[in-house]
Amino acid sequence: MKQLNEGSVQPHSSVTLPPVWNVPMPRNIHFTGRDAILSKLTEAFHSKERAVLPQVIKGMAGIGKTQIAVEYAFRQASIYQAVWWLRAKEKETLLSDYRAFATTMNLLENQGQDEKTVIDSVREWLTNNQNWLLILDDVKRPEDLKRYLPEKCGGHVIITTRHMVWEKSFCELPLLFWSRSESIDFLLRRADTNDPRGAAEVAEQLGDLPVAMELAGAYLMETEIDFGDYLQSHRKCQSAIKKASSKYPRTAGTAFFLSLQAIQNREPVALGILYLTAYLSSDGISRPLFSKAGQFVAPPFAESFNDPEALDHNIAVLERYGLVASISEDLLVNHLIQEMVREHLKTDERQRWADAAVRTIHHVFSPGETDGDQPGLKWDILFCHARTVVAHVRENGVALEVIANLLDSMRRQLQERGAFAEAETYFKQELDHYERKFGDDHPHAGAVANNLATLLYDGKRFDEAESYFRRALHIYQSRLGDDHLYTGAVTNNLALFLRDRGNDEEAALLFRQVWKIYADRLGEDNFHTAAALNNLAVSLLEIGDLAEAEPLFRKAIKTWENKLGGDHPHIATGLLNLSVLLECFGRYAEAEPYCRRAIGIRKTHSGGELLLVAEGLRDLVRVLKKQGKFDDAESICRQAVKIVRSRSGVDHPDTTGALFDLAAVLHDQGKFLDAEPLYLQVLHLLESQPDGDHPEMAPVLNNLSLLYHDLGRFADAERHCRRALEVLNFELGTDHPDTEKSRHNLSAILFSMGKTQEAAAPTDK
Repeated sequence: MKQLNEGSVQPHSSVTLPPVWNVPMPRNIHFTGRDAILSKLTEAFHSKERAVLPQVIKGMAGIGKTQIAVEYAFRQASIYQAVWWLRAKEKETLLSDYRAFATTMNLLENQGQDEKTVIDSVREWLTNNQNWLLILDDVKRPEDLKRYLPEKCGGHVIITTRHMVWEKSFCELPLLFWSRSESIDFLLRRADTNDPRGAAEVAEQLGDLPVAMELAGAYLMETEIDFGDYLQSHRKCQSAIKKASSKYPRTAGTAFFLSLQAIQNREPVALGILYLTAYLSSDGISRPLFSKAGQFVAPPFAESFNDPEALDHNIAVLERYGLVASISEDLLVNHLIQEMVREHLKTDERQRWADAAVRTIHHVFSPGETDGDQPGLKWDILFCHARTVVAHVRENGVALEVIANLLDSMRRQLQERGAFAEAETYFKQELDHYERKFGDDHPHAGAVANNLATLLYDGKRFDEAESYFRRALHIYQSRLGDDHLYTGAVTNNLALFLRDRGNDEEAALLFRQVWKIYADRLGEDNFHTAAALNNLAVSLLEIGDLAEAEPLFRKAIKTWENKLGGDHPHIATGLLNLSVLLECFGRYAEAEPYCRRAIGIRKTHSGGELLLVAEGLRDLVRVLKKQGKFDDAESICRQAVKIVRSRSGVDHPDTTGALFDLAAVLHDQGKFLDAEPLYLQVLHLLESQPDGDHPEMAPVLNNLSLLYHDLGRFADAERHCRRALEVLNFELGTDHPDTEKSRHNLSAILFSMGKTQEAAAPTDK
């Protein structure tokens, strides 16, 4: 039996925490040694002779990096106004913790602000304030921090990492194994005994690795054996374990295996918790996940997972053996422990627990079930778990029928949050999964290709988007046939893309195919058939085939009226399209009542919000101008501006449409000096929006260039026209008809300036 140590460790004295504090772990009452590195941190942060660089505590897994950061935070808590812990292993948790800091410090106007705004607000605060400490735990690479840390820090930064090479802008603090005296001191305290010689022998056997020492100390405390008995068990176990891992020291593996044996003998069900956590992200393994996992694990474990008292009991068992830490509702597991668990399991067990992990995360990671709908399960943590289980599932070759759906959920969540680059990655992983499992022409692969095309189109990568649209269509045609409804849907998507890109000839051909598919499969009077008919008519209108387009518009409107009633929003769309066609015929008086009816429908269905009827108002204003009814057109525009301003504010971006229409009406009447400030106001509002060269800037810039040309201010006209071309080239491409028109305008401006040679072949340079 162990000898009692009368001088066993006492709890740390109470610490006064700063007003802002979120360190997720309590102070470790068993913390031992590390005086040298703690002194270096203190000296570096409080030296006035040199700039304070971020301090990087680097070393292998299980060496104690995180514990040093925690200990420093508690020791120095009183000198800071804010101490903030950031989970930096994954960018989702890092951004989430930055957002939480920004919210705590009242740096955000609302919680919905975009990623860049959140990061910029925190960086600005960090630059302009002092007496703060940031701890970024488990950073993968230096480049992961470039967006987050300001160039000039007003406070202090501690980074923990396993990455060994850092730039000169960081101060590196390599962390090595404990000294023998530190190991002995820790074991005496952790095991609550007084046998320095026995502690020294155990420390030598374990190689002074802190995580192995913690496992041994917890084992000694829980089993109440002495150092001699532990050494005997350790040596016997080490000789039995023939396989040495390259991922962690063999002595750590032996200490871990001893703990597992003890739990297996006493509380075997507790091991299920440890096995499941080995296939999840190490941060924030929430207790509610286990109740979700209960349906995917074997009965003995399922009963424990679904019973809160049993779950708490088994987690406590793992805590006593030093295998997990419990913080409120979350479990924390050391990366090295997770690696040792996975390597310990047999092949079939690995597959079984990896399968349970991916099915659990797939079950909870779906739209509408995160961020509040399920207490304790937050999107950022779930995404880290999802990324982790995907990697493990691919490695173990299980749950292949689940992984594609999980990847699709991950992709959709990313896309909704504007993370297009990462969403693209998951789309491509999803596509690769289906191609490897089912072949490159499986309908599921076609669906993924179609969704990927849509994402790429949103990201303005037009050539790639078109390639994936066509790939999706080819898959559906070859596997399902030319007349399948799914084929019709994908054909429709490609046609919409081509029409938006200005390829109206091919778009019309494809829309005609869609119309035929829907008419044959759904009937002539079907809602979707009418929509296809409307789309076909729009494309015919664009290519100038007005005679065929008109009866198609009228037929689509009539079908919608019969199926949806006389005031459905789709009818308003059809009426506006018909009015545009009549305008092309020069039948302005006939077009006007259609415009007015469409506006009335949209007002009814939008609660009178002119923001939602702007398209109809714009068409009506254009028709009125063509009839020479400038006073009516101007009156409608001024009324729209007044209402929108009263609801959104004078300088709100929503006012841009109404202001532009008014400026254009004044411009058409030759009221150039009245129109100019309105154009400039619209331009300013669009420039203030976060997405840079907003696509709506092109017509404003183009109109301004024409106005300045009319005023003889040719240099201003050229400048604005060239900028319009830049926006159009980026948004629509160099061959789009609108880009061609703007290039023609530039040519006219250059000719007026006497630049005849350049006018013959203008560029946007």
